[in-house]
Amino acid sequence: MLPAARRSVTVLWLVCCTNAFNLIDGIDGLASGLGLLASTAILVAGLLHHDAALAAATRLSPEPCWFLALQFQSRVYFSGDCGSLLVGFLLACYGVVWSQKAATVLGLTGR
Repeated sequence: MLPAARRSVTVLWLVCCTNAFNLIDGIDGLASGLGLLASTAILVAGLLHHDAALAAATRLSPEPCWFLALQFQSRVYFSGDCGSLLVGFLLACYGVVWSQKAATVLGLTGR
C-alpha cells in the first residue's frame, strides 16, 4: 500500500473508532464496559505475543475501571465526551501500534 494511502486509512481508523465510542456512550456503562473488555483483550494479546510495549501501553487507560466502579454504586455518573473520546482514541491507537508491529514482523519474515 502506498504511504499516503496508509496514512489516510490510519487517520480514518482513528477518527471512526474514536467517534464510535463517543456514539455508544449514551447507555449507562456501555462505552466503559466495551473499553475495559477491549483493553483487557489487547493486554492479554500483548502478553501472549511477548509485546511489552503494547502490554505496558494498555495500563494507561484506567478510566473504564474507575468509571464502572462508580457506575455500579450509583447510576448518576456520565462519562461524557472527554471520557468516551479518550477511551476510543486510546483503543484506536493500540490497534495502530499492534498493526505496525505485525507489519514489521511480516516484513522481516518475508525475506
